Amino acid sequence: MKKLLWLDIETTGLDPHTGEVLEVGMMVTDLDLNVIDSIEIVIKHDLDDIKSICNDFVTNMHTANNLFRDVGVSKINELGAELQLFQFVKKHFSDSSPELHGNTVHFDKKWLEVKMPTLSKLFNYRIVDVSSIKVLLSNHAPVEFSELKALINESAKLLLNGANTHRVLADIAHSIIEYKAYLTHLELLKGG
Repeated sequence: MKKLLWLDIETTGLDPHTGEVLEVGMMVTDLDLNVIDSIEIVIKHDLDDIKSICNDFVTNMHTANNLFRDVGVSKINELGAELQLFQFVKKHFSDSSPELHGNTVHFDKKWLEVKMPTLSKLFNYRIVDVSSIKVLLSNHAPVEFSELKALINESAKLLLNGANTHRVLADIAHSIIEYKAYLTHLELLKGG
């Protein structure tokens, strides 16, 4: 059975060379986008150190979504997180290098290349970036995209109980909802 690997991370900012990974999540789905398995890891850091490298936007976001609280009580360091994530990927993709799926997933991959290089070597060089599909549709079919975006947001609100929290599993679930809507839309275009 063909499986897809979805990835999202939460960080202290935009630069993997000066920032830190706070949370990593992965989901494995089948081609029909049914979730097979998932993993979510919050990485232990000293909160004072972390807050000192975050801008106000990131500080407010990760305070409101309780990620800072969870970072403070986590028992898993970055190396332990990399090991657990490595094992998770190998469990589902023992004979292949999976493509990463997600929203702006090149950002996440770049961070993992710097912070978790052993894990990042497991991934295929190809990625499926849902945000690229979003840009393509908004540029070339703006009216349809606007309608589709409203449906995606409504579906996500219902299915995720309004969660738009910048937490990894909720963000991945939103990406899957969005991807499924785009696939459905593209199938309708093909048939019409």
